[in-house]
Amino acid sequence: MHLNPSVTFFTILGARMKNIYLFIISIIIISSSLNAQWVETSKPAPGGGVLCFWVTDTSLIAGAGHGIYNSTDNGDTWTELLPWTKLEFVNAFVAAPTESAGTNLFAGGLGGVYKSTNGGADWLAANSGLENKEVRSLTVSSDEFDGTTTLFAGTTTGVFRSSDNGTSWIESGLDSSDVYTLTVTKDETGESIILAGTEGTNNGTIFRSTDNGISWTASELFTYWTFCFDTNTDQAGVKNIFAGTYSGVYQSTDNGINWIHLDTGPNWSVHAFAFIPNGAGGINIFAGTFKGGVFLSTDNGESWSAVNTGLTYQDEAVVALAARGDYIFATTNFNGGVWRRSLSEIFTSVTSVENSGSVPSKFSLEQNYPNPFNPSTKISWQSPVGGHQSIKVYDVLGNEVATLINEEKPAGSYEVEFDASNLSSGVYLYKLQAGNFVETKKMIILR
Repeated sequence: MHLNPSVTFFTILGARMKNIYLFIISIIIISSSLNAQWVETSKPAPGGGVLCFWVTDTSLIAGAGHGIYNSTDNGDTWTELLPWTKLEFVNAFVAAPTESAGTNLFAGGLGGVYKSTNGGADWLAANSGLENKEVRSLTVSSDEFDGTTTLFAGTTTGVFRSSDNGTSWIESGLDSSDVYTLTVTKDETGESIILAGTEGTNNGTIFRSTDNGISWTASELFTYWTFCFDTNTDQAGVKNIFAGTYSGVYQSTDNGINWIHLDTGPNWSVHAFAFIPNGAGGINIFAGTFKGGVFLSTDNGESWSAVNTGLTYQDEAVVALAARGDYIFATTNFNGGVWRRSLSEIFTSVTSVENSGSVPSKFSLEQNYPNPFNPSTKISWQSPVGGHQSIKVYDVLGNEVATLINEEKPAGSYEVEFDASNLSSGVYLYKLQAGNFVETKKMIILR
């Protein structure tokens, strides 16, 4: 038997090329799954985890149990800015304007308050009159009418305030509460309202001050602990204040007088928020929880979905969140590490959702078109009854890479456009869940 050398050569070459092609496809799929999840960065300190973040144009600053640290490469490496021998358990940062149009950065923790006049490179103690040096929270109020600035420090025994940029402090009228969080909002006339979230003898009450911290009144919210605040104005022009508490998320639209519990929000205690503009006048809200990981709302708190792929310490508390560039950063309390995830892969664009108006007779999920696609495709589905519906996209390893729909919808026929510009080539799965109905189909991104 005689073999044709050229045929044998090309048969072997073809087999090898096939193996190389399969290897490249595997690398693409693995790379895509790694980009679409949380990744643990290096730890800033050998002990005492990160408790808070501060973001600048050039760096991410972390307040930790063992001092203050700085990273210019998104958490890959860290440099010590202030040692733990001066300030331990750094719980909060705040920036305050100066009379010379500059900015001072303040840090609060076990050891009082420290001030930096050069963006965090150098720090000096600013504790004169601060009788309690166990600081849990900081905020600043700027008067739009006379240009004055007041700093507020929440401690384990109440709130202190400074009207001279931290040179001296005096007690405020709230002097018997463990103040975990502080924030400032403005009323319709531009006057400042200071909110204090507490724990302890006042059973988690949120207090309000309308006279720059001289006197305080209690709201009707009692949740045992209030850990964090954040504020935004929605697309309708309504100011929303969100409170992360022991029993989930609460929302106020009247500057903290009344609060409603967001039943669709995370059921775990909420320790941290990060608000990120969505580019269309709205806000994306991230919430860090205890034993629930990180949740995301893209509809001003009406609905939430977990975004925990790769976050292996979900049984701990996510105590701090921050966004810088294309990354969202998170830290967990017991592990002490810093995690990051790409924002662009989380916020895969949904450009349109339309209801045809007719009521279908059965559930169905259609094949996306076009398929394969680059970079966008359309997905259609039908639901004969109203209810909660979700369409999520997964890679072949089962990691969730995008949530296209996650909300209550009436019966109807719908179409959504999926923009996958931020995903790598490969095979992906999209799944419709509407009540008890579940259906999954494959689609291919081909660059």
